[in-house]
Amino acid sequence: MFDVSLIYNPFKSLKGAYGMAAAVVVIMLSTLVGWYSGIHYDGIIDAHVPIGGAPPSLVIVFVESIINWVVAALLFFVIGLLLVMLTGGERKFNLLDYFAAFGFARYPMMIIAAVGGYLANGGYLDSIRVTGNTVNMDISELVNPVVIAAGIIMLIVFVWTLITHFFAFMECGGLRAGHTVIGLTAGIIIGEILSKMAITAIIPALLSAGI
Repeated sequence: MFDVSLIYNPFKSLKGAYGMAAAVVVIMLSTLVGWYSGIHYDGIIDAHVPIGGAPPSLVIVFVESIINWVVAALLFFVIGLLLVMLTGGERKFNLLDYFAAFGFARYPMMIIAAVGGYLANGGYLDSIRVTGNTVNMDISELVNPVVIAAGIIMLIVFVWTLITHFFAFMECGGLRAGHTVIGLTAGIIIGEILSKMAITAIIPALLSAGI
């Protein structure tokens, strides 16, 4: 019988080389889905349609995925160490497990990318126009069953992504639920900032090189 908990917490069995292999597969698949959908992964739990801009190349999406993965794994490893030292919890300092867990925890993001790409490529977001730093949109054109259903799906999947990251962090750090929530909240805020800084610094250089 299928264990439903594997949908949100498969991390007890995703350890070592096996876990890393699974993480690499997720990163590669999410890169392909993001590229095909024309989506930027511009943060550790972010995916956006480039409104008013050209779809990203496969290399750009891959680099964004790697940046987000590395930032998340290293950052939560450090936060996990700090929480264990401060709370006297179980000491789990395996960096490889963090890379395995936080790479695999991104798999729901593929659904967000696919749904966002469907909206963009289907013309459902054409009423959104960017002029300089100004975003203009016709709300009436966005209020339709397809856009509303897609928004609900993406919201559910976003919560699902938070849950996978919660269990990834708790399993890797050997943390209690309360400490995991604190560390996860801090990690997502800091991680979003760091990943966006890294992407902002690296991607323009790749674009200027014609990639």
